[in-house]
Amino acid sequence: MSTEISSMIVRFNDDKIIKGLDDIAEKQDITRNQLVINILQIFISAKDDFVASCLPLIVHSMVKSEINELMSTSKDIIKDIYITILKLRRVTEKIDTFLAPEFEKIEYDEMKINEILHLIEQSEKEENE
Repeated sequence: MSTEISSMIVRFNDDKIIKGLDDIAEKQDITRNQLVINILQIFISAKDDFVASCLPLIVHSMVKSEINELMSTSKDIIKDIYITILKLRRVTEKIDTFLAPEFEKIEYDEMKINEILHLIEQSEKEENE
C-alpha cells in the first residue's frame, strides 16, 4: 500500500446525500471522508467477492419461494371466501323462502329482528330433522 495521499473531489447536487452521509458518520463517530473511504472499500471488495456474485440468485430464490407461499395461501383464502359466499347464499335463499309468505302478511316496518331470527332458527331445525 502506498503512503502517498491521493485526493478526490465528489460533487453532489442533492443536499440530502451530504446530510445522510453526515448523519451516518456522526453515528459511527468518524469523519465524512472516512465514511466515504469505508463505503468505497466495501463496494470494491464486494465486486470481487464470491457472495456478491451469488447474492442475486439467492435473493431471487428467496423471493420466489415467498411469492409461491403467498400464492398458495391466497388461493386457500379465496377458496374459503368462495365457500362462505355459497353458504351465505344458501342461508339467504332459506330466509327468502320462509319470509316470502310473511312479507305478504306483515308490513315491512312492523317486522322485527326477533321474528326474522325465529324464522331462521325454525328453518335450521327443520333442516336438521
